Amino acid sequence: MAATAEKILSSLYKFLKTTDLKLLVSIQTIKRLNDIYKKSYANSKTEAELLEKFSDFSDALKKSPAAICEIKKQFSKKLALQSSILTECFIAQTLAEALQLDKFADIDNSNAELPVQISNLLFQQKNKKDGASFRYIYYGEKYDKVLVQCGDSSTIDAVFIKEKIGVRIEFKEEIAKLSEQDIPSYDEKGKLVLDEDFINKYPYYVPFVEIFNRKTDMFKMIGHNFSLVDFINKENSSDIINNILDLKSIDLYILLKKNSLVPIIASELADNVTFAASEIRTAGRNSKKLWSRKFAEEEISRLGGKIADGQVTIPFQEKLYSTGRGSDVVTRCKLNSFLFVRIEDVKRDGDILKFAFEDIRQLKPSISLHLSPL
Repeated sequence: MAATAEKILSSLYKFLKTTDLKLLVSIQTIKRLNDIYKKSYANSKTEAELLEKFSDFSDALKKSPAAICEIKKQFSKKLALQSSILTECFIAQTLAEALQLDKFADIDNSNAELPVQISNLLFQQKNKKDGASFRYIYYGEKYDKVLVQCGDSSTIDAVFIKEKIGVRIEFKEEIAKLSEQDIPSYDEKGKLVLDEDFINKYPYYVPFVEIFNRKTDMFKMIGHNFSLVDFINKENSSDIINNILDLKSIDLYILLKKNSLVPIIASELADNVTFAASEIRTAGRNSKKLWSRKFAEEEISRLGGKIADGQVTIPFQEKLYSTGRGSDVVTRCKLNSFLFVRIEDVKRDGDILKFAFEDIRQLKPSISLHLSPL
């Protein structure tokens, strides 16, 4: 009898559920590896010099060939590590060893050679990749199953393939972000403003925005986020999860709980997690051209600055310089939690910083749903 997607998913879930899945290295060690890279990649001249910085943790790093590949690839481009990528590499390696997949291949490497049986599993599976790029492959001598680690943060994290059927898997760290969407804007009184596109795409988020506007405003919350813990219940969290599942076609979640991996069928996620850390972030990840002009003028004055002929001058303070995510390189001049200027648009003249008022950018707020396993 031919296998079905439901049977493959059920079989994988039952196996993982009954297996003691402990990360090959602790999450604290993974954070240390991230920290070493962040502090070392910009000032290391060669790959060998960079890898030497990991000498105290070399045994841990060697447990994940994918983690080593990621470090080398990002260093060659002088880029920071993708958020959570090392954790994903160690989760994938932990699953691979549990599934007795002891062979590894880097698909980004043009010299990588895969047995034809593995190639058939990859490219003749019944489930579509839906744009998820394959990056690292874990397989065994029997060639009957394969775990694929994907390479695009906007899609799923992994696919388990058996009998040409793919199980789409998402990895999540403890207190992980399940979804985050930008809120378009807010007005001069600090009340959040939604456009028609947001309302049509994310109707399940609208009630939370309305609660925020009734209880507070952006300017009162500057430097803080607005917790949604008292407003999320099983019904509205299920609506959000169902919509996310429809978008990414996720079959199985692997959640971190301390140093253990917890498998949860996607359709049962809402019954097995808590959303206590969910919030409206007053300063999200993305920015756009300044729209709160009066607020910016007041902030410049508070910093002792002046505006003349569209040019801003403010006294230099070291705390105004902000580094990029996952990096020690200064990327912006941060006026406050909401406002910044890209460092390339700022000139320093002694103890004075100068930039055009029109170069100020404003971070968009966002609504962020976080989950943790029960």
